[in-house]
Amino acid sequence: KLSADAPQISPEELRRCECTVMAWMEDFVTYTTPEVMATKCPFVYGWDKARLFELADFTGKRVLDVGSGNGRLTFAAAEKAAEVYAVEPVETLRHFLREKCKADHICNVRVMDGFVEDLPYPDDTFDIVISGHVVGDDYDAEIAEMSRVCKPGGFIVCCNGDDEFRRTAPDAELVKRGFSWYVHETAEGGIVYDYVKQVEK
Repeated sequence: KLSADAPQISPEELRRCECTVMAWMEDFVTYTTPEVMATKCPFVYGWDKARLFELADFTGKRVLDVGSGNGRLTFAAAEKAAEVYAVEPVETLRHFLREKCKADHICNVRVMDGFVEDLPYPDDTFDIVISGHVVGDDYDAEIAEMSRVCKPGGFIVCCNGDDEFRRTAPDAELVKRGFSWYVHETAEGGIVYDYVKQVEK
């Protein structure tokens, strides 16, 4: 029971709050359960790995995938790269990535715990640092950390998955920070932008 001095809210507002919390919980289950992601997330099931290969040459490179999720970018890059290091903070997703490596006999992928703001690698380790749907909470800190672990002359690639949203312009914050952008229309009718920046030190 609410106290007499508690703010009063209408049944409509209470229902709106309830729906918001349920949506967050649904997102949490979706984004931490790779089997669900494979069927519920268009940016996973509708994505073509050719989009990644248009952005950089991965042949023989050492690659870091930041926030690797279910491995959409990791396993695509592993087809051409010498080594791919997948950093993912969610334990269930790390377990999924490792099990997929075992099941599919993928020997050039290493899975690690970590966050975009604090990557567990020395300076100048990778030729290419990739991510999808990761950069955007703190652009400066995130890009600085990705740049730190990238070799001079290497590339940061933000390769987003496909969805139904029709974006009208590239991310102004990434463009302001020197990223080139590429746009395509998805099978679901969305407009998606991907980004690349060469690291200069």
